[in-house]
Amino acid sequence: MANFCTRCGRPLSPGEECGCQAKNEEKIVTEQSGSGFTRGIAAQANVDANDFQQAEWMRLLGDAVNRLKILAKKPVSEGKIFVSENNFQMAFAFVIFQALSVALFVVVLESKVSQLASNLMNGFGDLGVLLGYAIPSMSFSYVSNFFMAILLSTLLSGALAGLLYLVSGFFKNAISFKQAFCITSMRSVVTVPVAIIATVVNFVSPLMGIVALLMANIWAYCVLVQLIPSKRVGFDDLKPLMVFLVALGFLIVSVFAIYQSYEMFVPSF
Repeated sequence: MANFCTRCGRPLSPGEECGCQAKNEEKIVTEQSGSGFTRGIAAQANVDANDFQQAEWMRLLGDAVNRLKILAKKPVSEGKIFVSENNFQMAFAFVIFQALSVALFVVVLESKVSQLASNLMNGFGDLGVLLGYAIPSMSFSYVSNFFMAILLSTLLSGALAGLLYLVSGFFKNAISFKQAFCITSMRSVVTVPVAIIATVVNFVSPLMGIVALLMANIWAYCVLVQLIPSKRVGFDDLKPLMVFLVALGFLIVSVFAIYQSYEMFVPSF
């Protein structure tokens, strides 16, 4: 009577042992090894992709810093080349650089104002003690103010580009919003180094730091006049008026934005 394997049902000769179990075990080991190898490749691919992305971000950051140095030295001649490239990504990087530098300026200014107020109270002696009870000490939220200043500065830079875009169309010298953003990002290029210097000046004289930052903005608008392309004959004579209207509109928008958000910057008592 023929014997059969109890696992796979294959007919067996007398005394023969079926090797199906060994084959199944070998197959399972092979599949597990293959699956592990595949997962290893996928994991390595993810690591390589992350490393590549990080390296790409570092390269873009380095390019933006180097380009900012060149543009800061020659804002008009090199600025015209930059505007013609319509490099929105790098223009946005300049805006972020400005936001960071201005946010640092604001935090240092608040710290210095708080210190001066404290010294003023101490300078009055006993009267200062009485005033100290009457007027609570200033307590700025530096971390939240830093990030709020970054957000506000970035949004205002976008608003400036929008104003330039709209006013250019009104003067029949239409440019794209992307080009307007690249032009106004040169304001950031001019402002960044001055904002860094003004932050250091804040430690000596907050008033001088504020004046330096205001002067940088005036200088920046003078640069913008040179960078706006002329799309029609006779427009060059209208550029100063157009930039003046853009600056006036931006001043109104800035005052409104700061007024609406001032509660986030003033000290809590």
